[in-house]
Amino acid sequence: MTDPATFDELSQTRSRVLSVLDFLAALHARRHPPVHDINKYGLDLIRESTLRLSPGVTLSPSGSAWLEVDFVELPARPLPPEDLEAF
Repeated sequence: MTDPATFDELSQTRSRVLSVLDFLAALHARRHPPVHDINKYGLDLIRESTLRLSPGVTLSPSGSAWLEVDFVELPARPLPPEDLEAF
């Protein structure tokens, strides 16, 4: 059977942990408010003219997914110089 003192300590610890989590959630909400107007936000605004497309990245604003990233074949690994092959 659980000791009543241990139960009180567990209850207090749980309460403190939940208070810390509530604080962190409120802090995150304050530091990162919801974006209502993307034109005013601007930090993560991606425009076609500023987007550097790489192999495997396609941009199609009129499609169902406007940005797609596919796996690309990696280049063959280089061979080490002959004097390092022993190591």
